[in-house]
Amino acid sequence: MTLQNGLIHNGKAYLWTDTLAYHPDHKTPLFHVTKTFHDISEKWVATFSGDTPGEFPHFVPQEIVNREAKTERQLIEACIAALKTLRLDHGLMQRVLLAFQCADNGARMFLIPGDDLGFAGAFEPFETIQFMSYGATFPGAPCDPETPGEMRRFIEWQKALPNASPYGGDLIQTEISMAGMKQRRWSDYFDTPEAQAA
Repeated sequence: MTLQNGLIHNGKAYLWTDTLAYHPDHKTPLFHVTKTFHDISEKWVATFSGDTPGEFPHFVPQEIVNREAKTERQLIEACIAALKTLRLDHGLMQRVLLAFQCADNGARMFLIPGDDLGFAGAFEPFETIQFMSYGATFPGAPCDPETPGEMRRFIEWQKALPNASPYGGDLIQTEISMAGMKQRRWSDYFDTPEAQAA
């Protein structure tokens, strides 16, 4: 399981992810990997979650970047194509959470799943202002996150939930808006003794 959360707040998009990659069995930790990627101009940013090809963990990001999208529509189409290639050629599934600058709203965010989620079909982009990868429908959630601070509180709650494959490593928060991109890393956020005991 990968932490993959997102939020639009005050004209900015925020994405959060952890750094621990798991085997497709969803039980065996493999290695730590950066799950956030962006274009060289920092006008868009994305995170990926799901099955990780052990020999090439950045398969989907590389496929997306190779397509050199010039427009938002082309970027979304590049994400869809990369996820389809991973599924067809490798039998693996991933999801991409994508955010990009928007002159009208500051930022927009899309979830592009490689599987059917019910509210979004496989390979169908779903525009959203809030996404939590795990626990959103569980009872006892501390809040319905509407601000970055509330989302970090929600993440604290998420990391204590029973998981088939727990989160691990660092927590990466990436912010994108018309002012550019910023990134913050909380090191060993999931691997502290307190987190392991939770």
